[in-house]
Amino acid sequence: YNGELQIDEETQEIEKGVEIISSPDNTLEKVIAHILKENNAGSFQQMMDKAEEMSHDEKLEILERKVQNRGQYDEWVGRNEELDIEKTVVEIKTDIGALRDLRRHQKNDRAENIYSLDMGYERPHQLDEMSERANELFDETMKIAHEAEKQIRKDFPLQVQYILPMATMTTITMSLGFDQLQYFTNLRSTPEGNFSYRQDAFNLGEAAVKEYPWLLGLEEYPKGKDIIEVYEEAPMKDLFKLQTEETTLHT
Repeated sequence: YNGELQIDEETQEIEKGVEIISSPDNTLEKVIAHILKENNAGSFQQMMDKAEEMSHDEKLEILERKVQNRGQYDEWVGRNEELDIEKTVVEIKTDIGALRDLRRHQKNDRAENIYSLDMGYERPHQLDEMSERANELFDETMKIAHEAEKQIRKDFPLQVQYILPMATMTTITMSLGFDQLQYFTNLRSTPEGNFSYRQDAFNLGEAAVKEYPWLLGLEEYPKGKDIIEVYEEAPMKDLFKLQTEETTLHT
């Protein structure tokens, strides 16, 4: 659009986090209905009516039965794609460095921003262990990069994205089903993975379980607890897996 859609408003800086933009209604009943339909003759509405008649415990029993033989290396829950039919749309706020890996989940529909330091930058937690001068150099570098961006983008608004550091904050919007959701959080929470996208996985996991507590066999998300604590105490862990352990190896 050659800049014709540029919004004449100051861009707000953002911090790491996840927001659910939209989610289907009656998700648990719909997931159960898809599972019932896979095992019975009949329409989806017939299976939905049956699911709505079930108690919460009966629905969880179906989910537990579905994952009872799931092994450590079984990436998917659904035999086909029955768990991916209902889509959730999320916005992940993260840095460009982590985004390079998150966008590799190509079964998810994805949309991104134009990169700009107008949205701020992420300070890696490792800086807390470094000298005051190292912290100053990091912030100075980001400031210089931002000033360069402002000058160059006047004539080259797209090409200027190539000069931006990996710490530049941005967003990615994804539409994903429940099987892709659990795959994403499990894979990207691995302790050996990049520290930045691992935090994104925990952020996504927390947002998802708050919206769908049944993913961990809960009726509601416990107040005042973070996702790692909730996961470790959850009654059901084979449907929605996180890797909460720590290791000395990080990249």
